[in-house]
Amino acid sequence: MPRIMVIGDDGEVFWNESVRAADFSGEHFRCCLADRLGWAVSDAEGPAQRGVKPFRPTPDLGGDAASELVPPPAQAIAA
Repeated sequence: MPRIMVIGDDGEVFWNESVRAADFSGEHFRCCLADRLGWAVSDAEGPAQRGVKPFRPTPDLGGDAASELVPPPAQAIAA
């Protein structure tokens, strides 16, 4: 089956989708395909090309990482 692929300069695959000729008969599919292709190309260009700093989580927050990231629930208001 035919495939559309976007591969970065380093060989990383950013998008890999199989397509059929019949898929292109619908306008909705064509519009969504163009969106997906644009996103994949943008991703393949990398954050430096887009001026976006990538999110890099801290590898080890120590202790219970979830409790450090989520604030404690607010105290119930006494009636």
